[in-house]
Amino acid sequence: MGEDLRSVLKRFSQVETDKERPTKRLRVAEETESDSPHSDAEVELSDSEQLIVPQTEGGQNGEAPNSIPSVAEDDLLSEIAQEFADEATTGPKVSQKLADIINQRWSSRLEEPKMKGKMGKYDQPDNCEKLAVPKVNPEIWSKLNHTARGADLKLINFQKTLVKVGVALTKSTDSLVNIRANISSDAELKQQLADLVTNNTDALAMLCHVHVELLLRRRELIKPNVNKEYSSLCSSQTPITESLGMTCSPG
Repeated sequence: MGEDLRSVLKRFSQVETDKERPTKRLRVAEETESDSPHSDAEVELSDSEQLIVPQTEGGQNGEAPNSIPSVAEDDLLSEIAQEFADEATTGPKVSQKLADIINQRWSSRLEEPKMKGKMGKYDQPDNCEKLAVPKVNPEIWSKLNHTARGADLKLINFQKTLVKVGVALTKSTDSLVNIRANISSDAELKQQLADLVTNNTDALAMLCHVHVELLLRRRELIKPNVNKEYSSLCSSQTPITESLGMTCSPG
């Protein structure tokens, strides 16, 4: 009787244990899911983070991740970002002494005696009649009030400086062309001189552009102060000649 009772109790204990095991496994699974570091709240990344954060290889159940930026995409985005960052590109360095001079001069004005001395060195070449500061026609000048005349004279002073720079570059370019023409054997030196000529002519072209822009600005400022009969002469479409709108005369 005692042995039968012990046998029954043993079987009953095994049954109860079997009933509890699935519940325990389920509880462990639930705890594992809730404690997982890869919950939705933590895995979700912003758009920018998805582009820059490296992804692990393979997803859940061996599946590949939904979006993994390739090396090519990453390089392309880096190039685009660099373009936005570098608004001003730079070229090769010049000699440091020259750089020091440029940096000093580009941030301060010359003293008036020095400026006059430098401008006096560069007279207009005889056959460069357009290399001059255009002046307003006398008929129009007489119609302008004091304010309009003062504004135009300020712009004329800017143009005088530009013209002198143009003269200096013109003479420098002419000297380089003559030196190059007299060299017949040294191909490398001829190419270097050709590069210098190109640099100077490019500088002249940009100076001329600013010069014309200033002239057109002068016309815009003058136009409201003259009669309608003269207003067409101040148009931006009017050619820059001696008889229309402005007259060219040495500055």
